[in-house]
Amino acid sequence: MRPSFLRVATKPKWIGALAIALLAAALFASFGQWQLSRSIRVVDAPADLNEVTQLTDITAHGEPFKTNQIDRRVSATVRLALGSCFVVENRVQLDADGSTRNGFWVMSDSEDTLGAHLILAHGFTPNRESAIKVCESDKMYLLDYVVQPKFEQIIGRYEPTEEVKKQLGGGEGASAEQKKIYGATRAFESVSIPQLINALHEEPVSVYAGFVIMQSSGYSALLEPIKIGVKKSDSQLNLLSAFYFVEWMLFAGFAVFLWFRLVQDERDRLAELGNEKPSKAKG
Repeated sequence: MRPSFLRVATKPKWIGALAIALLAAALFASFGQWQLSRSIRVVDAPADLNEVTQLTDITAHGEPFKTNQIDRRVSATVRLALGSCFVVENRVQLDADGSTRNGFWVMSDSEDTLGAHLILAHGFTPNRESAIKVCESDKMYLLDYVVQPKFEQIIGRYEPTEEVKKQLGGGEGASAEQKKIYGATRAFESVSIPQLINALHEEPVSVYAGFVIMQSSGYSALLEPIKIGVKKSDSQLNLLSAFYFVEWMLFAGFAVFLWFRLVQDERDRLAELGNEKPSKAKG
């Protein structure tokens, strides 16, 4: 007859084996905890986040956007690309009291002294008609241009491109209802640099991977300065350390499982011995 699990497991040698298994499991779990602490790392924003840095000192046209460039205050010498104004929907404005408002950004293309294109966000308005009016006006220039745009230094925060969404106005893909709303004014649902550049230029051009939110709304009196929340920290996941964490947890579980299997094997062995003794007595 097979003895019960509890009867076998409570024997001194198996209690000792359980203690060793639990000790090994605890050791493996501590290794896993250490690996877990290394798998997620909080990265503070750069200490000089509010210091103005030349855009060309942290990136160059054609280079990918890097995480440590988010929200950096940068300066650049650019001239406005006339006729490139467009509107972006679904923007969120952060007010001084911490509340938010939904609305629109007015943006445009610009060109720096190296001939590379840099997308600029000039200002926010909660009113779609105001955003369209700004883009339709021929006299709304970034820095009080009179006849031809000239190179001027601008200051703002450098931000990453967003995922591609629909073009709402000024393009062939716009619906009849959207064309009725925006007319010939270009309008988009997101700030996707590749999408915007393709809409503004027929030929390939050099372009920066991110865009700049202007420090002031000098583009038009109808616009407010754009206010966004500045990221204070970020977290990064180390996939290799996360894998090691899972591996150590499996080892910890296996240590206890191995003890369980050994107890089960002992039960089977005792059952076989119990079955053999009667047969020997009969012989």
